[in-house]
Amino acid sequence: MGDVNKTTFAQLEVTGDLDVLGNLNLVGDMVLDDVAIGGTLGVTGLATLDDAVVGGTLGVTGLLTAVDVTPSGELNLSGAAEGIPLVYCFTIPGNLAASDSQIVFSTPFAGMTLVKAEAHAKTAPTDASAIIDIAVGATDVATLTMTTGTKKAEDITIDAAGAGLALATDIDIDVTQIGSTLPGADVDVILTFVKSTSDIATS
Repeated sequence: MGDVNKTTFAQLEVTGDLDVLGNLNLVGDMVLDDVAIGGTLGVTGLATLDDAVVGGTLGVTGLLTAVDVTPSGELNLSGAAEGIPLVYCFTIPGNLAASDSQIVFSTPFAGMTLVKAEAHAKTAPTDASAIIDIAVGATDVATLTMTTGTKKAEDITIDAAGAGLALATDIDIDVTQIGSTLPGADVDVILTFVKSTSDIATS
């Protein structure tokens, strides 16, 4: 990819060289290897950077994994940008049925922050969307909507109630809607959290 100026991507994966003369803003997941960005780099989602030079501010809202990254300006890590990822996978077997608390997960560490939720179905819902909510207490912190005929969904726009969770906080996985002809079946729900390594050692 050649030089790009004033570019916004919804999702970008680069395995070669990427030179950006202006600002680079991404909403979604990003994997960059060997990049040079003249302006600011802003990421809302999960960012993986390897050998990157950023001329301006490096700002990440989400999870940042960085190897050999040099921001010439400010480093602005908001939300859950600091820590290591903790990924948990849960399975709702068989046909989906609308019901609260189909799975209840209790956080094993204090200070965990949810940064991404995903759903993957073996059988897609048809004639209506299947909707799975991730709830902390009475608050839905993430919503996964598999539209008719679609087997995947994700949400990286996590409500603030999903941040800095206390030890043994219950997280409910609720099925709030199913497909009307085929409900959707055999769904894996994947939750990605971040947690400070120092906090893990002392929890």
